[in-house]
Amino acid sequence: MKRSVSLLSLIVLLAVAAMAAGDQKMTIESSLAIRNAGAPQWSPDGKYLAFTISEWNKKENRRDTHIYLVPSSGGTPVRLTNGERGESSPQWSPDSTRIAFLANRDQAQQAGQQGGGRGNQIWSISISGGEAEKITDEESPISQFRWSPDGK
Repeated sequence: MKRSVSLLSLIVLLAVAAMAAGDQKMTIESSLAIRNAGAPQWSPDGKYLAFTISEWNKKENRRDTHIYLVPSSGGTPVRLTNGERGESSPQWSPDSTRIAFLANRDQAQQAGQQGGGRGNQIWSISISGGEAEKITDEESPISQFRWSPDGK
């Protein structure tokens, strides 16, 4: 927990320092352009940190959030997910090989069709990358979830 709070604090401080270093005045547009890190989750084996970065999508006038992964030994964070409308709530599998998350990847919902789409569903992706696998297909959007200890 302390490592997560420390890492998140460092990211926020770096963002503020970058703004101050440039002697720029804060505007609405510059505040929207700030990338926000959140939802830090250490893998059960302690080898990786998964977290989200939220960025302003100026074209769509919304914030899109994606999941990133970085080794606990340090290095450059790697973007793990690439859904058109973003992902949230990363949760590690008990064996540290997969990350489950919430995403709305329903084409009818994204196209804005009336009554289409089921909202956020649970998806899972290998930490080595590849395509995410849809786990649920519920009628109503899912707002939270947890892995069971046996990974099912």
